[in-house]
Amino acid sequence: MNNSDRSDKESRVGSDDSEPLSPARKRETAAIGKLVQVDFMLRDADGINVHADQDSFSAVIGSGQLLPRIEGALIGLSVGERATLRLRPSEAFGERDAAKVIEFDRDEFPPDVAAGDHFEAEQDGGAVVVLRIVEVRPEYVKVDLNHPLAGQFVELEFCVRNVGEPGKQELADMQPQANSPCTGTSTDLMPVGRLLRGRPGR
Repeated sequence: MNNSDRSDKESRVGSDDSEPLSPARKRETAAIGKLVQVDFMLRDADGINVHADQDSFSAVIGSGQLLPRIEGALIGLSVGERATLRLRPSEAFGERDAAKVIEFDRDEFPPDVAAGDHFEAEQDGGAVVVLRIVEVRPEYVKVDLNHPLAGQFVELEFCVRNVGEPGKQELADMQPQANSPCTGTSTDLMPVGRLLRGRPGR
């Protein structure tokens, strides 16, 4: 089976038996307009967990906060049920862009900077950009601004923890989120720094 075939597959892998649920909670299902709380694990193209701990997010289905494929996989799931979704690069962290590999003056980085280091920089609008050092020369430092998971198929396994009605605050906060496989626009649902393996940012 090739990548394009696998990326279209969704699998529902049963319910989570880690805690007992009341009959009323078991009947709660994710639907348009519902506020869902979801635990998830993200794996890279090699099937390796991107970070060790389970993460979570909350979103209102149908609000534009989630990618359509993720919303589609969530709709109909009851509290405690799990599903797995494989996402193409275009549905997750984007394709790699050669124009985002650029050079900076050497004196803009610490003396001990080395290839493989990661830094986080804040843009004017407050968004966080991860800088991955790919080469260090006496005159310059070559930096990759692509997301660490750009160009990769990723696997998202999630479990619905709660389903309810959104309150006033959730309705006010219904803004699309970005830098995550759960959305494609502009704030940080899953902090990009937590997606890094290897040497920590300084």
